[in-house]
Amino acid sequence: MARQGDRRTRTGLSRLGGRLAASLRYGENPHQTAAFYHSPERRYGVATARQVQGKQLSYNNVGDTDAAFELIAEFDPLRTAAVAIIKHANPCGAAEAATLRDAYELALRCDPVSAFGGIIALNRKLDAEAAAEMVKIFTEVIIAPDADEAAIEIVATKKNLRLLLTGGLPDPRRRPLPIGRWRAAFWCRAATMSSLTTWICA
Repeated sequence: MARQGDRRTRTGLSRLGGRLAASLRYGENPHQTAAFYHSPERRYGVATARQVQGKQLSYNNVGDTDAAFELIAEFDPLRTAAVAIIKHANPCGAAEAATLRDAYELALRCDPVSAFGGIIALNRKLDAEAAAEMVKIFTEVIIAPDADEAAIEIVATKKNLRLLLTGGLPDPRRRPLPIGRWRAAFWCRAATMSSLTTWICA
């Protein structure tokens, strides 16, 4: 797919390039290998995030975290605090409130069972009050534009919990060219059938 001005046209041949950002723990399934590449596009999200702590991200972690952060970017942080919880690319809950803690509690109330082991995305800087609530259940990833030191210390009590700080929110009015599931990045995983191994990139 190629761009011509603001119009998008299709060509018979597409080329995709990027810089290797990380080798992931495994692919969509445990027997598959996977890698994460940064594309030239600059968009706040998983591709710009600094991982403060926690285990290495898996293929599914990256996809779900990207989906959660794109969802939460729809909520203007100057207007309201908002929290989204995603698991297996499906929303478990999303809510807005005066504070991140209140928004989290409302989002969790939507489906507290499915939220177990999910991804939490915030549209504002993570504070200690919200962090103290979030560490009460098992969570794979917390992603936010930033976090204060007290919040980071609280999250550190859960050593496997991944904390990603992106440096900002993506602009929901500016839609990226979608490549696979992730914005400003793309993925490759090994698809193994019998003795044949190929790489699938999308």
